[in-house]
Amino acid sequence: MSGSSLAPWAMGYKVREASTQLAKEAGCSVSSTDAVLDCLRYMDSGKITRAYYRVIDYYNGTDVFGPVVDNFLPSNLQYVGHSPWEALERGDFPKIPVISGVSSKDGLLMIS
Repeated sequence: MSGSSLAPWAMGYKVREASTQLAKEAGCSVSSTDAVLDCLRYMDSGKITRAYYRVIDYYNGTDVFGPVVDNFLPSNLQYVGHSPWEALERGDFPKIPVISGVSSKDGLLMIS
């Protein structure tokens, strides 16, 4: 409900870098994607959460772990095939009625 897909924080821009750092912080080998997945898949969630907070202390929390343009995947597997700006310019988005709302404390986390 919050924000717009055009907001600077709506997409992740350093996801690969931050994900590698999270794996290292959690004590995983980053020799391959499979090694990272095997390590994290069976790890205690508390350990992953502590690693996550160390990573977002290092990076801007809005640059990491957000959606990414996945046009590197085959088209039938893409979820976000274009940046929000490009999708808007091309008209490549679902034409559905708009739902609008208000949240009294939206964004409060960013100033705490």
